[in-house]
Amino acid sequence: MKIAMVILDKKLDSKLDQPFVRAYYFLIHDTEINKNKLIDNLAIKVTGGAGIKVAQTLVDKKIDILIVFRLGENPVKILEGGNIQLFRTVDETAQKNLEKFKNGELIKLEEFHLSY
Repeated sequence: MKIAMVILDKKLDSKLDQPFVRAYYFLIHDTEINKNKLIDNLAIKVTGGAGIKVAQTLVDKKIDILIVFRLGENPVKILEGGNIQLFRTVDETAQKNLEKFKNGELIKLEEFHLSY
């Protein structure tokens, strides 16, 4: 299983970043091989359609789970279309969120803000 999170710094003990679309980096944790991969958000400077572009990047990377603070409607459509399950983060590090997810302590993200 591949779990993605938006992070502030390129390290596992980084705090999670709040803006999904404008996050600098994504941490992808592969539970099958217990390895982490960091990727840059290439859509960070896109002026229009950035949410869709970021969401499609995660679908293309075959992510199974996204742990995030909040999402807009447009990215949600792409993510759910790619069968990515959405969970709400706790205000802690990437490592703590992974532990809480594995222990079943994170709740599904079911409220989304409107896209304009």
